[in-house]
This record gives sequence, C-alpha cells and structure tokens, in this order.
Amino acid sequence: TIMFARIPQIYQNFATGSTGQLSIFSYLITVFGGSVRIFTSITDNAGQTMVIGYMIATSMNFVIALQILFLGNKGGQGKAASAVKKKKPAAKKAKAAPKKKAKKVESS
Repeated sequence: TIMFARIPQIYQNFATGSTGQLSIFSYLITVFGGSVRIFTSITDNAGQTMVIGYMIATSMNFVIALQILFLGNKGGQGKAASAVKKKKPAAKKAKAAPKKKAKKVESS
C-alpha cells in the first residue's frame, strides 16, 4: 500500500523539479528504520513476502530522500510554482488636486 502513496509523490517531485517542504531528516529516519526492519525480518526468518514488502517501502523512501538531496526546494522554480499568481505591487495613490480657494464676494 505504500506504493500508492510514494509513487505519486516521486512523480510529482520529478515533474516539478522540486521537493517542496519535504524534510530530509524524516525521510532519512524512515529509511534507517526500514533498513533495520529488513535486517531483523531476515534474521528472524520472517516470511519472504514481508521482507519484500519492507524492501519496496524502504527503497521508495530512499528514492524520495535522494530527490530531497538532489532536487531540494528550488525556491519554487518548478512548474507548480509558475501556476501561482504573483502579487502585483500596490499602485501609488494619486495626489488629490489642490482645492481652489473660494472668492470672497464683497458687498457694498
């Protein structure tokens, strides 16, 4: 089931050329944990299907970790960032024309 979550993420990272806000620390911890799980499953003679499942999950997490290292967050230079509209600078307010002084009417 992890393939259904990781494959779209890997593709999106590749397509946009950026990994956005993904954390390298969390993916390295996940890869390390998966590697330990593979080792313990092999030494405990767990089922082959279980070991293969952990290998697939760990390898996909490793691919994302590599993408974070090599692509990183390119400051939003990917295709997804170009779709975001940039704010236009605020227009300067026009100065109001000076008011004309009212003429005094002289009474005789």
